[in-house]
Amino acid sequence: MLRATLTNATDKLFAPDLASLCTSNNTTGNQISTFISHSPLHQCHDAINTNIKHRLQSDFLQRLDKDSEHNIEEILDGKLGQGLLDLPRSDERNRQPNDLFRFNLHRCLRLNIWESTTPLICPLCHQDFDTKGDHLFQCAHLGRYLNTKLHHKWRDTWRSLIDRIMPLINLTNTKAKTGQTGLVRPLKNTNLRPFDTHFDLPPISKDSHYVPL
Repeated sequence: MLRATLTNATDKLFAPDLASLCTSNNTTGNQISTFISHSPLHQCHDAINTNIKHRLQSDFLQRLDKDSEHNIEEILDGKLGQGLLDLPRSDERNRQPNDLFRFNLHRCLRLNIWESTTPLICPLCHQDFDTKGDHLFQCAHLGRYLNTKLHHKWRDTWRSLIDRIMPLINLTNTKAKTGQTGLVRPLKNTNLRPFDTHFDLPPISKDSHYVPL
């Protein structure tokens, strides 16, 4: 419990707000006295942390650029930049070149990669170009020449990992397959390949295929 007395001006200034957070709305009598004498410490910590989170998120959202509002949850997620910072950079093998690290960090935090007061035009496809780099992942020119190759590397690596994991968990004894047709009933008589990678489950399963997304 919070066994304490309010002795200075600062305590008395914030006491009403803290009491309203840490006590029930149904509290009868003196709310501050109830807060001091009967509020569990862990309950107050949780209530204060939750309130700070909501205030910061609301304030952050008001200041966030319009083209980043859809990423609010990802930006505030502590795991977003984990891949950039988890491994100690004192080991040179874990380091990215400074310009690449800066680019990736700005992408994670939705900061402007390029500062410009005039509209930007992509030199490859001649379409509008944004300051946060989103266009790089949508540019038709890059898609034709680079993204397909990168996509295939990601797909093949994922397939390799599946083939290594399946014998360990005994889920299936078949190898993963790529770009198969006929996996979706309405598409059985077409040449469409709806999934990059999949593996067949044994007949006892209710599902005939498992598709990693």
